Amino acid sequence: MKELQRELLGRMVEAAWPALAAAYRKRWRLAVWAMAADGAVVAGEAPAVAGEAHDLLQVAMQEALRWGEPVIEAAAHGQFYWAVPLTINEAVVGGVISTISEQKLFPRGEGAPAFDVRGAMTHLRELAEQHGLTNAALLARNRETAASERQRAEAIHAFKRGRGSDARAAYLLEEPALLAAIRAGDRNAARAGLNRLLVRLVHTAGPRVELAKSLYLELVVSLTRAAVEAGASAEELLGTNYSMMTGLAALSDDEDIAAWLREALDRVLDAMARRPAVAQDALELRALAIIDEHCTEEISRRDVATALHVSESHLARVLSKRLGQTFPEIITQRRVARAAEWLARTDRPIKLIALQAGFKDQSYFTKVFKKRTGQTPAEYRAARGK
Repeated sequence: MKELQRELLGRMVEAAWPALAAAYRKRWRLAVWAMAADGAVVAGEAPAVAGEAHDLLQVAMQEALRWGEPVIEAAAHGQFYWAVPLTINEAVVGGVISTISEQKLFPRGEGAPAFDVRGAMTHLRELAEQHGLTNAALLARNRETAASERQRAEAIHAFKRGRGSDARAAYLLEEPALLAAIRAGDRNAARAGLNRLLVRLVHTAGPRVELAKSLYLELVVSLTRAAVEAGASAEELLGTNYSMMTGLAALSDDEDIAAWLREALDRVLDAMARRPAVAQDALELRALAIIDEHCTEEISRRDVATALHVSESHLARVLSKRLGQTFPEIITQRRVARAAEWLARTDRPIKLIALQAGFKDQSYFTKVFKKRTGQTPAEYRAARGK
């Protein structure tokens, strides 16, 4: 079976490989090869040192599928690896692998990396998608799921810091932002708001399922009204929501009720996507969506303002008024949050996490992280059992 799978994989890779490998090597000057799930090289030439990282490469393939994008993995022999999963339908049958040495990445041993690892990882995924070697739709879906889980984890962390204890108060606190996202047709911001609301209500409503259901029902009515006011079809929304509301009464499990609410939100957002073109409100929500997507990259206030077709000064005023923070403060906050997540969830070296989170210098990252969290990155990781 393994030999047959390896042969099929070889045929799949054969036609695309010359162009893919040439494009990647020309841009990054790194080794790149294709490997079957059992470790056999089916295209390209793997460095001899890669033979010591067989198990790690298996992890890299599976983690890339799980998160929807390559994840850098550190080997004991001073090499870093990343992979794009080679897939048949949704099954991982191998990977496209690349590697860089620690010496090349950090020639001075510390400080800013001398290589754009994030760019190299993203480019490898894009090439594999372009040549049909991986399931692009599945990876995109997994990236979206990972982002949603991250938002949920951040909401739980914020909640545990002690904000709010009453169910109705929690609902009233989160509802305005969620309605603003609906009016703006901002799917990412709406889902983030819903995650925060679900976390709050699960913790505050507790076993009072009927209370939570009444608040959810109230929320769906408010969302529907906001969408209709913003130009969505009243006929479409009222018809589908009526059938959904009758189904809510039969639900008693928290997970089922949460799934019901997410489906209701998706229906509202789908209706918003089909509405006639209208003026987009909630500039700050759209700005934050761009920042959240690109915060680990080199992104400036001008980049965001250009994407939103507004002036830099206007964007700065809106963000300062709504959030009480400057643009650099917002970027730093997002980067620290990403780094904290990776410190708690992975065993990656701290200097790599600093790089992936958008900090070019490890000492500066440590200083900023401690200022924001009260702990150094190492202390934060140790406190969470990593």
